[in-house]
Amino acid sequence: MHEANGKGSGCYLPDGSRRRFLQRVTAGTIAAPFITRTTVWRLSRAEAQEVRVRRNVYNLASNGPEIAALRTGVKVMQARSASNPRGWRFQANIHATTDQLPTTNKALAQATWNTCQHGSFFFFPWHRMYVYFFEQILRAAAQEPSLTLPYWNYSNAAQRALPLPFRSPANSTNPLYVAQRRTSNPNINGGQPLSATVTSTTAGFARTNFASAPGSGLSFGGQSVGGPSHITTPHSVMEQTPHDAVHVAVGGSSGWMRSVNLAARDPIFWLHHCNVDRWWNQWLALGGGRANPTASLWRNQTFSFIGAGGQLITMSASQVLDTAAQLNYLYDDEVPASSLMQVASSGDRADATSTASASDSTGELVATTDGAQLGTTPRTLWLTLPGGEALVPRADRAAGAMPRGRVLRLSGIDYDEGSGIYYEIYVNLPRETKPVYPSPYYAGLLAPFAMKHGGHGAAGVADYDLTALLEQQLAQGLWDGSRVSVTFVPQGVEDQDPRRGALPPGRAMRVAKIELRRD
Repeated sequence: MHEANGKGSGCYLPDGSRRRFLQRVTAGTIAAPFITRTTVWRLSRAEAQEVRVRRNVYNLASNGPEIAALRTGVKVMQARSASNPRGWRFQANIHATTDQLPTTNKALAQATWNTCQHGSFFFFPWHRMYVYFFEQILRAAAQEPSLTLPYWNYSNAAQRALPLPFRSPANSTNPLYVAQRRTSNPNINGGQPLSATVTSTTAGFARTNFASAPGSGLSFGGQSVGGPSHITTPHSVMEQTPHDAVHVAVGGSSGWMRSVNLAARDPIFWLHHCNVDRWWNQWLALGGGRANPTASLWRNQTFSFIGAGGQLITMSASQVLDTAAQLNYLYDDEVPASSLMQVASSGDRADATSTASASDSTGELVATTDGAQLGTTPRTLWLTLPGGEALVPRADRAAGAMPRGRVLRLSGIDYDEGSGIYYEIYVNLPRETKPVYPSPYYAGLLAPFAMKHGGHGAAGVADYDLTALLEQQLAQGLWDGSRVSVTFVPQGVEDQDPRRGALPPGRAMRVAKIELRRD
């Protein structure tokens, strides 16, 4: 069992050392020779520990040494054969692939390929391990011991555009540039920013439960499951947005980031997932009952990756819970918990889903309707209770009664991965009101990524907590408490590609059923 710089390797930080390190970082007292590298409080009088710092890519000079080292490492990995475990293609295939197993290193490929965890409480630990071992391989390829992967903090309103080094120069001399990204609405390689709905972390950080009950997406970290599952649904609140949404918005109709089988081929994938990993630390630091699961199944489940020497390495979640003490890295904005509430919400505006309910289950069915084909034009569907009853009876509205159903569930989600379209969801939006964000009608995004689709496997499920939204609408007189409408507004409809036919209005996505459930 590989201890990954934990107690077994002799690189464990004693109690209190991480706190002292954070205090020193906050005070600006630690020098960094390569900026991304620093030495912290020593393990003993004779032995020092290094903790590298992953930095915000927007704080790195486009022509500086960090980006130069990153480009070198990526270029070296891309030049390696597809059967080389330390090569770009092999590493990307660990996430997911349709490639055939190579004849060389076949056993390593069998043990690692197609193992990404989506739609469960293994999502965060698996991706932390994946990025960690990839970073080691990248560092060795660049021959720069101080190299760390930067992160892309797209939730900051000023940093929603693809970082400049990944789009300029826009040719083969730049290993960070790939043409396979969204070409319009927005033009990702053209520097147009992602929208606020795609990048908002508000709803995800508001969840105080890491894991939810099996079959529910109402959590920060994912539903509890009985074991690893490569791809399943529903995804957690944080995995849905911003994680899935950024994949879809960056990838577009033909981009690698749009497809779970191709996403890790795009160099921006790794900065995206550094940011995803950073959320986990931030979420824990917010307190308020937020904590990692204690279940032995979650803590002891192991996953396999490739080490810097090309060897197979196995790790468990229990070995990656503290990035400083166990993995020797931190993020440049990690500060004492008292300041993290501001960090978590920077760049975001609170929306109607910002208050999480105490429940982690979708509960009993209250109202339902058949779904519909979704395409390039808005579509509104209505839900009513059996017998025409109201969700909040008229006699109870003055007394501030709660709606009988507060969880919106979409099921039977099947989609055309090549459309590049995703949908903003508005609840009880008046006919004459323009759908905008933020608003008291906005409920979330439907941007499917890492769902089985196109007739392959089970169709997807997505959950949205409407508790705060419906309460706000009742309090402000924006909803009469009777029927509920759900409006899907398409986003990311690209300019017609002359190489493809016009997208039929109903081609992009199918939602088989829409339900309102009691939480």
